[in-house]
Amino acid sequence: MPNTAETPRISAADYLAGEEIAPVKHEYVAGEVFAMAGAGEAHVTVAGNLFALLRNHVRGGPPCRVYIADMKVRVEPADAFYYPDLFVTCDPADGRENLFKRHPAVVVEVLSNSTAAFDRGAKFIHYRQLDSLLEYVLIEPERPSIDLFRRTAEGAGSCTRSPRAGSLCSPPSTSAAHWPRFTKTWPSAEGRLPRQARFA
Repeated sequence: MPNTAETPRISAADYLAGEEIAPVKHEYVAGEVFAMAGAGEAHVTVAGNLFALLRNHVRGGPPCRVYIADMKVRVEPADAFYYPDLFVTCDPADGRENLFKRHPAVVVEVLSNSTAAFDRGAKFIHYRQLDSLLEYVLIEPERPSIDLFRRTAEGAGSCTRSPRAGSLCSPPSTSAAHWPRFTKTWPSAEGRLPRQARFA
């Protein structure tokens, strides 16, 4: 989890202004600011490889964009700004926002010992308040393993263990039309299968 900065509570506007000139990145939750630690080689390598994969994945499909590391996601219900390792948005309104995006369809976090509990816990609770979010992906590069949480037609979500390496779950019926290129499969890390996951 990011380290708490020793500062009083501030407004979202002051956070955004400060972030423009800060030497390190910070995340923001309800007036509190959290400094982000640097990433290790495995983390950076996984994120970079996945960015290239997803960028190629969106070409020729819906007008989607992939962002890595330095773009914020605004989670209005939690009064939060996060820097996901990667995310994808297909909402035209996000094209008009320069400092952050509001409507991610896919969020990917590459886990480390210092961030895993937060990414699986409070941050996931916040992310799933976003109506736009269809998939939340957690990658553990040291194990390696991938957990995918997918919203279903009923609003909850589930994924079951893949019957073979390289595939995970059938696309949910309502998401398939809206998100045809990302509700198909996720490659497993070195042939290891993702664990059962629930998005509820």
